[in-house]
Amino acid sequence: MSRLYWPQSTSPRRTWDADAPLTFHTLLPISSAPEPQKPCFAYITNKIAETEFGDLEVVRATLQFGLDCYEEPTSQLSVSGTKGKVVCKVAHDELMLHELKEEANLYAGLLAPLQGTVVPKCYGYFVGHSRDGVIGVLVTEDCGSPPWSELKGCPKDFKLAALEALVHLHRVGVKHGDFMRRNIVTRGKHDVKSLRLLNFQHAREHKCRCAAKPIDMTKAPSWGDIPCGELYEAFMKVKPWL
Repeated sequence: MSRLYWPQSTSPRRTWDADAPLTFHTLLPISSAPEPQKPCFAYITNKIAETEFGDLEVVRATLQFGLDCYEEPTSQLSVSGTKGKVVCKVAHDELMLHELKEEANLYAGLLAPLQGTVVPKCYGYFVGHSRDGVIGVLVTEDCGSPPWSELKGCPKDFKLAALEALVHLHRVGVKHGDFMRRNIVTRGKHDVKSLRLLNFQHAREHKCRCAAKPIDMTKAPSWGDIPCGELYEAFMKVKPWL
């Protein structure tokens, strides 16, 4: 996207004000995927999460092509077969802006070969000014929702798919840093084909000692079997052999 028009409020539109005009902020790309190089309007559909102090929000939105912020949107952006549906992380302070920029750099760098298969596609990181200061928005593919149950209570094929996705991260040189149920999503209940890992706010580059060898997921491992802290802890948490 060449520009992102972001609504002044991230609260979803209510029925009684659906026809009221929206005010948009103009955000420019710091990093942007090469796909649609057109300006887009973002329309918030629901809020997924927010930090205690409101310095970071996660929202679902629909993107629509538009010519400029004073003209009506023209057509919905097609994103992975789902018209315009994306998830956006919205930063409101300097620390969160920096963390989102680092996350965007990971998507554009080490995670690039895994986009659309292991991690969501990333459509760019955009920064601009709001009435409260600088705002940053990381736009990614909407890949669904986390499972309702804890990971160890999920079906075996789901647990295996989640661990295999984490191993893929390590093989491209990324430690996730927050391998939790909330950061594993699917488009359908326990649909392993659509499983994606997300939220790389705490991720770091990582030279994994397990990257070059297969891992036996049919039995409880010892530290010697998986000499990597994150992978070992993940296997012991998920218990795919049960």
